[in-house]
Amino acid sequence: LPARPEALPALEHAAAARPDSADPRLLLGHLWAHFGRLDDAVGHWRAAAERDPAAGIAWRLLALYAWKQEKDLEDAAALMGKAVAARPDDQILYRDKAQLLAALDRREEGIVLVERMPRTRDVRYDVYLWLAQAYLDEARYDDCIGLLETARFSNWEGSTTPRDIFVSALMARGRNAFDAGQMESALADFERALTYPENLEVGAFYELTDAETRYWVGKTLFALDRPGEARAAWETGASQRTGSDPKVPFIRITPEHDEHVRKCREALSVLTD
Repeated sequence: LPARPEALPALEHAAAARPDSADPRLLLGHLWAHFGRLDDAVGHWRAAAERDPAAGIAWRLLALYAWKQEKDLEDAAALMGKAVAARPDDQILYRDKAQLLAALDRREEGIVLVERMPRTRDVRYDVYLWLAQAYLDEARYDDCIGLLETARFSNWEGSTTPRDIFVSALMARGRNAFDAGQMESALADFERALTYPENLEVGAFYELTDAETRYWVGKTLFALDRPGEARAAWETGASQRTGSDPKVPFIRITPEHDEHVRKCREALSVLTD
């Protein structure tokens, strides 16, 4: 990509010599953007798109400008749609348009867009993550769990997002089953939320912070008249670190975790009484 000032006269000459070509205008846009002159850059990207409607990169850059600079999400979504049409095999464009549709409260459209994306042997990590989170947000727990059962991830160091979504979906589905009196199904989901599937590439921290899951495992076992196993689950949750304990590296304690440590301790006290 052009990045040096001396490229400017060469590209301007190319644009004048090839008035119908999108290429020099696209590159001029890149160069002006590199200089921080986005208003100048967008004019060249627009000129490139006008000369070649199949210039997917130009459409994406125009969409990003409308999205990030002008805050016009509707226009950005329309422009990103043109980028997708121009480059139907580019997974980044599906991710970008899905994010725009979600920001416009049209998340279901984004889900359909990604579901219908041309499949390749490898699907981008961030596309799968977006889809899994969208399923979770739409309370489509079976779809979320099903996706995360098969997708493979390669996480940045310390990232736990794939498993976090997996656990959230299992916990939500498990609570629905519990409320419906389907205790065995609820227990299966809660116990599965304690696992670390290999394909998600997330391992357990050296200190557990899964008191919420332990609380619901214990509560379900108690409802199934298995008090000894319920006690074991609650004891594990009750013994976990809280926000009042000294901080340790890489272990994040949330108010929700503290609340469920307390609930585990209260359940133990009731069980003892």
